[in-house]
Amino acid sequence: MHRMRAACHLCGDVNVDAADVEVGGHSSATPSYSFRCPRCGCGIQRPLERPAALLLLAAGARDLDAPDRVGHEAVPTGALDENEVDRFSSLLDCDAAVAASMRRLVAELQD
Repeated sequence: MHRMRAACHLCGDVNVDAADVEVGGHSSATPSYSFRCPRCGCGIQRPLERPAALLLLAAGARDLDAPDRVGHEAVPTGALDENEVDRFSSLLDCDAAVAASMRRLVAELQD
């Protein structure tokens, strides 16, 4: 199970299980993530960049765009272009790049 640190506007930094995070719009230009603060129960939603959204999904976050979600219609997803695939692939091949991406993700989640 993957845990991440995120920021609640009431409680400050909190640890959240990736499975308790929802990612939506990852195929669009404006993806976002949301979760309920484990301390106060407040709903938090924030924008993030597409690579960060893909990392959250890979860590186990729930995909709001998945067609199998009950009560939700399938959202058309755009295909990754060749540059996105190459960039993501090169990031996975380099431990330092993966670590740097995770640091950026954590920083985004704390904003």
